Amino acid sequence: MVRTCLAWLGLAGPLALAACGGGDDDAAPDARPAVDAEPGTPDARVPRTVFGGDRPVTLRVPTGYVEGTPTPLVLALHGYSVDGEFMEGYTGFGTLFETEGFLLAAPNGTIDEGGDRFWNGTDACCDLFGSGVDDEAYLLDILDEIALDYTVDPDRVYLIGFSNGGFMSYRLACHHADRFAAVVSLAGATYDDALDCTPSAPVSVLQVHGTVDPTIQYDGGTIDVEGAPVTYPSAQGTIERWSTSNGCTGSGAGTARDLVGSLAGDETAVLDATGCPAGVDVALRTVTGGSHVLPLSPDARASLWAWLEAHPRP
Repeated sequence: MVRTCLAWLGLAGPLALAACGGGDDDAAPDARPAVDAEPGTPDARVPRTVFGGDRPVTLRVPTGYVEGTPTPLVLALHGYSVDGEFMEGYTGFGTLFETEGFLLAAPNGTIDEGGDRFWNGTDACCDLFGSGVDDEAYLLDILDEIALDYTVDPDRVYLIGFSNGGFMSYRLACHHADRFAAVVSLAGATYDDALDCTPSAPVSVLQVHGTVDPTIQYDGGTIDVEGAPVTYPSAQGTIERWSTSNGCTGSGAGTARDLVGSLAGDETAVLDATGCPAGVDVALRTVTGGSHVLPLSPDARASLWAWLEAHPRP
């Protein structure tokens, strides 16, 4: 399979044909994209504990953390072929954890037969070689380990995922809604079959997606998994499924926003579900002209945390 277009996008290897239309992506060098927020360099006084067994992850602990005070925790899940360090920088959460006072864990997926890190998210993305690795158990174990050593607020445990990490975030929210308050998905998608996602409790969801994303297409598409195409829903379809499962009754457009400085004007359309249970929101941010790795502004990165922070478990 073609491997020239997606090594840095969060997808690679056998996904290249489906994601790039046979190699037509016009902005995909074989290197990581430059992002203007590098992972934080926490003060040496900050306690940093390693969890996760054979896939260790360093917990980022803000200097203002006080034992005994319930503190929010964010799991940040990287895209296909990149890693947790990339995720800290891309989202800016590698710096925001310190200034905003939340615990942060950005773990790594396993490495597949093509040499790329992945999460076994939904059926579409991205256990491409059928390993069957139980990433749900791995990530839930990390949460449990952290909660033994730190005072985690159980009503403010959040997920933010990019691409494959967005798929994995939705899998966790679908199957363990009692553990997570809210999800931000950047260019991910939920299950195509609504029967695969029957959350036991409402989970607030924010989907951010570019309209010209060649990798995880805005209008939905397929990904080859073990040689067979598996469908994932559109960005709007993802939001509609979560609106239904959360008991929302309608939707309405809001004021457009500027999330991406390299695109002119207020390029991001706003769609919010209406009639949701108190304290629950489902939202879509459509970045007109946006590709897969959105060059989010510092204000946009801060707004992602602000959205999570505003949605504790009701």
